[in-house]
Amino acid sequence: MKKTIWLVITCVSLLISASAECFASVSDLQKKKDNAKESEVSAKNNLASTRGRLSEAQAELAELDDDLSLVTEELAFTVDELEKTVILLEQTENELELAILDREAQFSALKSRVRYMHENGITGYLSILFKAVSVSDLLNRIDYINQIIAYDNNMLERLTDTENYISHKKDEVGKYKREVEVLKLQQEQKKAGLEDAKFNKESYINQLNRDERKYEQQIIDLQAESKRIEQQIKDAEAEAARAASMIAVYTGGLIGWPLPSSQRMTSPFGNRTNPINRKPEFHTGIDIGASYGANIVAAEGGRVLSAGWSGGYGNTIIITHGNGLSTLYAHCSSFASKAGDTVAKGQIIAKVGSTGFSTGNHLHFEVRMNGAPQNPIPKYVSMK
Repeated sequence: MKKTIWLVITCVSLLISASAECFASVSDLQKKKDNAKESEVSAKNNLASTRGRLSEAQAELAELDDDLSLVTEELAFTVDELEKTVILLEQTENELELAILDREAQFSALKSRVRYMHENGITGYLSILFKAVSVSDLLNRIDYINQIIAYDNNMLERLTDTENYISHKKDEVGKYKREVEVLKLQQEQKKAGLEDAKFNKESYINQLNRDERKYEQQIIDLQAESKRIEQQIKDAEAEAARAASMIAVYTGGLIGWPLPSSQRMTSPFGNRTNPINRKPEFHTGIDIGASYGANIVAAEGGRVLSAGWSGGYGNTIIITHGNGLSTLYAHCSSFASKAGDTVAKGQIIAKVGSTGFSTGNHLHFEVRMNGAPQNPIPKYVSMK
């Protein structure tokens, strides 16, 4: 008889030990799943940020293309102007060559006149006057001398005008050519700067495209990892149910309200705006406001799968009730039960707190069927 009793005790001990190991495994898996979820959220935020920067960069690249097209047109116009200036310069140089030849002829003639004047001086004019045979002839000779003097003056003025013309043309064309050369250089530098900016922007966009593909793949991988862990949790829970026959088996119907001191629901199940980062999210449970340290009770009898820190959930307890049903109690300040404990419906398991990602004292309560979150109200939970 004693041997039989000891055999039963030994079997029960081994069963409890195996169950505890299984529960610890589920706790680790739940942490991995939470970490994968947090990484997925981070990857989604990075993807959204990258797509925003990509859109801005593409708009800036379009502006650079427009600016580059405009500068290219301006440069082409400047080149045309420069070619016209070159043609004008060639024409002017031809004109200058003719003017220089004309100037040489004028200068040669002027030198002859100066030489004659030097050799004869005023005597030449007096000789002309003295040869007059009458008053009328004298007047005619005076007029002739005046014409010679006027011709000499005109020859000198023409030579001066030619010199001024040559100097003016050279200055004018040279100045215009320098201006166009400077403008061409400025346009080329501006075009080169825009081309560099366009190259850098295209390189930046290529990097953003690579980042976008990377984050998209990260999200796919993390979602697959989350599903894999979820399946592992289901398998571990099933193994825990098989390993511990004393675990209560949920047979359907409503379960109890987890917070006896408060029925003030502050955030329902489903889509909402996250109260911390103000971004849209899917709320996988309900939030119940309560004072710090208020009692949290098991909504249904079962076995504690895990009791510990769980990422953004803070201090968290997960209870399995059999037939795929499990409940989760998050943001606790302290625990009244541990992994492997068998708990009864209504039994105190923890205290209300604000651990993890929380804006104040409350209980985050989840109902999961086969690992997937369910809307607790009104299908599963009675608020009475």
